[in-house]
Amino acid sequence: MLLLLFTLFFQLFVFYSYSLPFRFLYNSKKIFSLEILKGIIVLSTVSLITAFFTSLSLKYEITILSVAILFFILFKGWKEFPYEKIKSKLFILLLLLTAFVGSMNAFIFDTFSYYLPTIKILDNYGYINGIVNLDFNLGQTSIWHILQATFNNTIDPAYKLNVPLVILFLIYVFETDRKILLLLLPVFFIFTASPSTDLPIYIITII
Repeated sequence: MLLLLFTLFFQLFVFYSYSLPFRFLYNSKKIFSLEILKGIIVLSTVSLITAFFTSLSLKYEITILSVAILFFILFKGWKEFPYEKIKSKLFILLLLLTAFVGSMNAFIFDTFSYYLPTIKILDNYGYINGIVNLDFNLGQTSIWHILQATFNNTIDPAYKLNVPLVILFLIYVFETDRKILLLLLPVFFIFTASPSTDLPIYIITII
């Protein structure tokens, strides 16, 4: 679980770093969680385009992580972290609970029927024209699988991308003081341990 905490914070760091060159876009109130979400969109788009031309291999992932660190230093990303808004005991408790749930084995059937095979194909080959003719499930590539393939050879080998997504949701709830949304956490926990493509739809729509 401690390793998972490290990786989820590192992923949030990477997402935030990729938002820094685009601070001027769509977030006049400087809501930190929206900046992270913006970074998710930027990095997803970069990986999506890359997958048309090459695999999302270990070399690609190292490049992505190196650029994130460079962005964080160049744009002084440490200056805008909302320390005061997310240091409550309840936030920390829910963060640890989320990490605990996420550290469990994935139990959603789709995880092994097409989530992981799709991600591994992106790792090794990128997009493959006509693969849907061999297996319809592998033709359902999601942007979330593309993003998972951006981390699974380095900082997220356990395929726990949905854990930092739930943490992002928690940051949003506490940052905007909308704690009524915490009632949705039990539903989100169903998908937390798996690279499910359903959870990002729910959370990003709510945010």
